[in-house]
Amino acid sequence: MKTKGFGRIINIGSISGVMGEADASLYSASKSGLIGATKALALELAEFGITVNTINPGWVDTDLGNFSANEGEFTKEEIVECIPQRRFVEPSEIAGMVRYLISDRAKGVTGQSINLCAGLTCGC
Repeated sequence: MKTKGFGRIINIGSISGVMGEADASLYSASKSGLIGATKALALELAEFGITVNTINPGWVDTDLGNFSANEGEFTKEEIVECIPQRRFVEPSEIAGMVRYLISDRAKGVTGQSINLCAGLTCGC
């Protein structure tokens, strides 16, 4: 990437790295660390035309997301009630954000931590 003067690095984090999550301190810490690494790498690689960003999904409508919702302390319906848009994020939304970030239109977006969570990080 340095040799070519172009590159896109996109990390997939979690809103747990932004907000923290009870009973998941190690997971939250690792995702928070990813956000810090993203910012540092963005600074280190900017002069080479390389951007580095992190997408932090909230609850995602996948088999794993639905299984986790149903196996936890709260029901999926109770979780959805705490999400301002009252829904899980669709995988296609994450893919769309990745497509944007790898495009030339996003060449000025670097070092960012983008919460893609249907408003969950804004509060209930």
